[in-house]
Amino acid sequence: MRKLIVLVVLLLLNISLSFAAQIHALEFNDENKALITINERDIIRFSVPYREYDLDKYAQGEINYELTEKEHKVMVREIGNTNNFVRLTIFIEGAETPQYFDLGFNNIIKLDFDRDSLDDLSLRLDKIEDKRVTFSFERINDEEKTGKVQLFGRTQSNEKQNSFIDKIKVLFNNLFKNSNNAVAEEEGAEEASTIENTNKPRIVDRLADNWIWTILGVIIILVLVWNRRFIKRKIRRLFL
Repeated sequence: MRKLIVLVVLLLLNISLSFAAQIHALEFNDENKALITINERDIIRFSVPYREYDLDKYAQGEINYELTEKEHKVMVREIGNTNNFVRLTIFIEGAETPQYFDLGFNNIIKLDFDRDSLDDLSLRLDKIEDKRVTFSFERINDEEKTGKVQLFGRTQSNEKQNSFIDKIKVLFNNLFKNSNNAVAEEEGAEEASTIENTNKPRIVDRLADNWIWTILGVIIILVLVWNRRFIKRKIRRLFL
């Protein structure tokens, strides 16, 4: 009986070890790309550049950050029954909960680890064969990131006007221009959707868009009104 119990324990231990997940370290080449093939339940470990923003300066309208690296993990939780997609669990360093994705051959996952609206990594499914999955990764270096920084959950003050012309333009926009965009944002959502109004622009919108000509027209009208008597005398001399 004792031998039977030992035999069962060894058998269970052997089964558990055979199904234990392996952790694979991902190495990027000079072009910041990597190709890797792993089994179901395996984990991929990798590091990407991470921006640590100065939140106080960001609130004042300035962008200041220190560049570090953080390690993240991707696990193949399950291969789909039709072998055309995989279920992934992504563990982000510093996040309280993991993220879950279904990735197919026609999709690309783009990840923003520092939540600044700029992509840090893209992940593509290349092949599924004999319960082995092949992925391609592409890392985005800091100097390659383009676009406006928008930190999730943080507000930024309006940019300072650098010239008198900028102030005049803002004044006319505020006086005449009617905003045609409505922004809808759900509480807790990471992205805001913009609903555009397709109606034709009003006259005041055109005046605001062509604010230089608007200013010149206003100046000419004021000059004419101010010197209307002088102008009347000149007209009489011409035609009398």
